[in-house]
Formats: sequence, structure tokens, C-alpha cells
Amino acid sequence: MSNADKVERLRAKAAELHAAGKLAEAEEVYRRILDLWQSDLTARYMIGVIKLQQGHAGEALAFLEPLIVEAPDNADIRTQCGMARQELGDLGQAMADFDRALALTPGNALTLLYRGNLLTQTGSPAQALQDYQRLIEIA
Repeated sequence: MSNADKVERLRAKAAELHAAGKLAEAEEVYRRILDLWQSDLTARYMIGVIKLQQGHAGEALAFLEPLIVEAPDNADIRTQCGMARQELGDLGQAMADFDRALALTPGNALTLLYRGNLLTQTGSPAQALQDYQRLIEIA
């Protein structure tokens, strides 16, 4: 079996574990992918997502931030970075990440939700309401 086939099998297994809420086990599998293919952007992204889900925003950002350089037009990476920065209290940069993500993918529901929450947190409820209204339209 080729490394590419192994990576695809491992990716499917990791996604299954992640969906089942088995975050530590999913991370282990993503790390096995990196042992086979160190440059795998998806595995590195997913480890960052898992770290954020585990409440480790600093670790999440350490995985996610370098990916912005490799994939500057990836709205999902920008959104996850924004979420991590918001948890770390870097609200200005979090807003910049959310704004960039929405410029790339204007209808991204997750980004709209988190930007709306950040706008509320920073005292801009009227702007937050606009994001929430867009969410309702999308739904």
C-alpha cells in the first residue's frame, strides 16, 4: 500500500474519531498522517481545530498560524485563528481574521456567528445584529 493510500485511510479514521468526539484519539491519527506526510495541511489544520476544541487556544494558534502563509485564501483557517485569538484576548487580530475570512467566503455561517459574538463583546451590537441576520438568511 502506498503512503498516499495509507494517508487516505488514516484521514478517514481520524475524521470518524473526531466526529465521535474522541479528540485525543483523532489527534493521534492526524499525527500518524504527519509521520507519513509531514506537509499535510489538512492534518495540521485538524490538530489545530482539536486543540481549540480542547480549550488550548495557544497551542491551536501555534498549529494554525503557519498555515495562513501556506494557504492565505483559506477562510476556514482564518476563522479558526480568529477563534483562538479571541479566546486569548487578542480581539483586534481576531476581528481581522474574521473579516478576512468573510471577504474570502461571505456566507460562512461559523465566521458570521463568531464575528457577531465578538462584535457584541466589543460593544458593537448593531453590527453584530447584521451578522446574526445574515445567519438567519443563510439558515
